[in-house]
Amino acid sequence: RPFRAQGSDIKISDMKIQAYDQYALLAEDCNVILENLDINAQNSTNQWSNLMIMNDSPDTFTLSTNNVYIHDIDYDETIVYGMLVNQNGGGTLNATINNTTLANVNNGTGTLNGFAMGVGMQGNTPGNTGTVNATVTNTTIHNITGANIVAPFGGGALAAGGDANTNMTIYNVTITGMRGITGNAFPLVGVKSAAFYAITAGLTSGDTASVDISVGNSLLAD
Repeated sequence: RPFRAQGSDIKISDMKIQAYDQYALLAEDCNVILENLDINAQNSTNQWSNLMIMNDSPDTFTLSTNNVYIHDIDYDETIVYGMLVNQNGGGTLNATINNTTLANVNNGTGTLNGFAMGVGMQGNTPGNTGTVNATVTNTTIHNITGANIVAPFGGGALAAGGDANTNMTIYNVTITGMRGITGNAFPLVGVKSAAFYAITAGLTSGDTASVDISVGNSLLAD
């Protein structure tokens, strides 16, 4: 696991990361800048998470990525992520993701999320509070397949003990070569694969959860 940061401001640039275990980067409660990265999952092990941004405090965090290439993920698991961005603890994450390519990703047994952004989406017990605001531009997703549901862009808000809000603005993106099926196991029975996927749930009394996804100037094919 090449990079793990906790409670820091970090910048990683001009680097190729390959043959890792589980993730190339895990950043927890950090402000993060990623530039000119090639994350090559070929010959890696336990590749279910790959690039993870995980916050669990009431602060405000930023994520900025430019020219990041994530590719050749091939792993069998209940769920596989290309990039997972998650906010808990009542905080706010403001993410700007630009010039990103996700290509050649396969989950041979389960669900595949390309870019997953939300609140309360990670951990043994789903649900929490917070806000994720993400702007994704000039991004290409190509050749992603799964044995179950496939979602190139997934936005989630699973509220527990308060409110959870995820807002995604996506433009100038291209999605091609996507293969998935309709969900056949709880809690995804009957839910179909789709280029843009949103899930919300208020898990305890009085919780409010919302996901807003705006898409423009984008190409969806095959």
